[in-house]
Formats: sequence, structure tokens, C-alpha cells
Amino acid sequence: MARSWGGVLVAAATLALAGCIESVESEAGAVDADAAVALLAPDAAWAMPDAARASDAAPASDAGAPDDIDAAGSGGDGQAARPCLVVAPERLDFAATRIGSTSGRTIRLEGCGGRGVVVDEVRVEGDPLGVFAVGAATPIQVLPGGAAELDVRFTPVATEPFAARLVLRHDACDDPAGCLAEVALAGRGSGARPPEPRVEQGEMDVAPLDVVTLDGSASVPGELGITAWHWTVVARPAGSTSQPAERFTTPRRPQDGRVDDDPATPTAQFFVDLAGEYTIELRVGDAAGMPTDAAFATLLIRARPGEDIHVQLVWNTPGDADQTDPEGTDVDLHFLHPTARGWGVSPLDTYFANWSPDWGRQGDPLDDPSLDIDDVDGAGPENINLDNPEDTSQFDACYRVGAHYFRGENHVGGGTYGPSDATVRIYLGGELAYEKTRTLDATDNFWFAAEVCWTDAERRVIDVDRFYETVPIEMP
Repeated sequence: MARSWGGVLVAAATLALAGCIESVESEAGAVDADAAVALLAPDAAWAMPDAARASDAAPASDAGAPDDIDAAGSGGDGQAARPCLVVAPERLDFAATRIGSTSGRTIRLEGCGGRGVVVDEVRVEGDPLGVFAVGAATPIQVLPGGAAELDVRFTPVATEPFAARLVLRHDACDDPAGCLAEVALAGRGSGARPPEPRVEQGEMDVAPLDVVTLDGSASVPGELGITAWHWTVVARPAGSTSQPAERFTTPRRPQDGRVDDDPATPTAQFFVDLAGEYTIELRVGDAAGMPTDAAFATLLIRARPGEDIHVQLVWNTPGDADQTDPEGTDVDLHFLHPTARGWGVSPLDTYFANWSPDWGRQGDPLDDPSLDIDDVDGAGPENINLDNPEDTSQFDACYRVGAHYFRGENHVGGGTYGPSDATVRIYLGGELAYEKTRTLDATDNFWFAAEVCWTDAERRVIDVDRFYETVPIEMP
């Protein structure tokens, strides 16, 4: 690690100065010269070894070098406002990387002075084949006490060692032209045979809300074995937010939270949050990295509702930057019995406050609806299922489906999240029969989406698409 401090180089390295520094006084007392932090005036004749150099020295300022540097990186009187930049590490070594593959590492920039530092140029030198690259847009501003990271990539083109240097030009000095910090880069190309990804089961037929195991343990190791299994959802039903997980925090309620998948294990868990088809790809890596053109294995999951009537609600709120975190909007799904006269009235409305009412034949749970999932923090889904529906021809109405914008307030940042686009899907006998989206502008807006008619002669969905500013307690 090295620091550039207002025209003075501060290098955290052991420097043999042949008696030039016998000790350095600090608040902690005297420090032996062999372990000293060296303060070099820019016109010092001694040339610092490359391994310890983090900044080309700039011309000295009138203030000169600070007399002492405390643990926080601030100098004595008149020095606190000087800029200071720490670049770490001073050398970046990449693991053996397969030809055509890319490995990545990170360089950290820390602002340690009294004012910010601007890095206005980042370049790689001594790399004629272009195997090293840095993903950074300049200028980069590093605030006092703040930090920034640079991602450096290594893509070898041959089985041989490569070396270069990363050069950063910054203003943590008194030279108007700026100062330079360098980081040594090193890596080696590998020609080892890569591993081959395989999945235990290429296709799965499941029900919505099932949890399935993604298993890549059948993958074939290459010459360097297998060190990582990466699962990626590449296609999913609109509104689905589920991701591969190592495990779920509450196994009986996977929607409540998950632990991110550990790529060091060959299996992952996946919560099938919506009806529809999912395509998940598996790629595997070894000690030489992950080939950019890596082969992949594909798993197809088909989620088909098994109930006679399956109603699904998802919503998208553009004002909520992360709809998968514990804070967000709440839109509620409602499913009304044909004899109901208003929304939100038990026992003839199935919703979060009446999740499994006794309909049809009294005491028989096989003909009762159920709200199987209630999401309260953004995006959904919410599902209501009903088997053995009653014949709606005996009533004056059919089953009715609605969505209520229950809460749009932002309890963390204040204000509201704004409008939310609600989507209702209705499946009859496992087949999608209805899908429509409606914008709900504010808390308490209500959307009467559709009716579901179920008779011996026909099963159909009627599009209603009626909007209300507030929940209509009584039906019109």
C-alpha cells in the first residue's frame, strides 16, 4: 500500500535507508527504522524501489513535508486539508487463467486526506497484446474518507506469463500536471481442458409455489477439477423475481427470504413463484477461471397450476428501486364469491384477512378457495386457488377478481413509491385464460379486473376492467 500526500510520498513499506532514518516519532512512540514509514521529499536523490512506489513524486510545495502523520492520515497544522490517496494493492497477481477466459480482480482507491482526490486518467502500459483491461470511466472522484474500486480483467492469449503496469494520474499533489500511481499486473495463461456442465434433470413439471433443487453434481471435471457452479435464470414468466438460493430462511415460506447461492456447491434451491416456464442455465468453472465462451447446460421448468381456478397477481412499481427487498408496495388480490355484495367483507371475499373461507359444501375443504401467498413488500406474487367451483349458473353473478393498492407509502425514505402496474392472470384447468395490466396510481385505488364463470356447459373469463378511486364496499 502507498500514499501520495500533497507533494510528499508516503509509502507503507520497509525501506532500507542506510542510516538516513533512525526512527520515526509517533503518538505510539519511537518506531524502529527497519519498520518505519518513510517520508520522502520529492527532490530526494534516493530512488524508491518499484515495489514500494505508488506515486511519482511531484515538486515540493512551500509547506514542505508534514512533520508527522497520524493513524488517520491527517498531518499537523496546515496539512489537514491536503489531499491523500491510497492505492492498494501495489501488485495484482491473477490466478492461472484459461486461454480465452477472463479473470477479474479489484484495486481499491481510498481518500485519506483533508479533501477529495480526482483520478483523471487510468491506463495500462507495457501490454502490447492487450491481455489486461480496466473497466473505469474517468474522472473518478474519491472523497475524503471515501473509497472507489477499479475492476481489472485478465484475458490471456497464450500459455505463458504476462506482465504490465496500471498507471493512474491523480491530483493528490502540488503539481498542476498531476502525479502518477502505478500497480504491477501479472498473470499466466493456461491451456488445461475445461470442465463440462451437466444437470441431473433437464426438464421438470411442477406446480406454482414449489421449491425445486437445481443439481449440477453430474458435471464432468476438467484437468483442474471444478471449483464453481453458476446458475442463471435466463427466461421466466413476467413478474417472477425468484433467484437460485443456497437455502431459504423459512423453508415453509420461501418468499420470506433466502441465502444467496454458494457457487462452491453443486446444488441450489429455486422457488417457483409463478405459473409458466423457466429456463435456467448452468456454467461451471475451475481453478483457471470461467471461459467467456463456456459451455452451459440447460434446465427447463414448466409450472402448471393443478387447480380448476388459479388466480395470480403481480405488480411493478417503477418508483421502488429494489422490489425484492423487505420494503416496498403492497397490492392485494381479492376473489369474490358469486353471492357477495361487496369487496373486503368476510366470508365471501378471499383475501389476506380471510385467506381460506368455507364456501360450497359446508365443512368440506376440497371446495374452498385459499390465498396461498400474500406479499406485502413489492412485486408479488399473490395466488388464490379454487378446486371444485360451484356452478355459477345458479347465481346472479360469477366469481369476481379484483386488486387493491393497499399501501404505496415509503416507510424508509418517506413519501410514496408512486403508481404501480398490477397484472392479473387467470388460469382455468391449468391453461392461461386471461391476462391484463392496469395502473393503480395511489394507495386505496381498486381494480375490478374480471369475472370467472363456471358451469357444466362452459368455463370462461369475462373482462370487466373497472377502476375505482377507493374500495367499493358494495357492488354496483
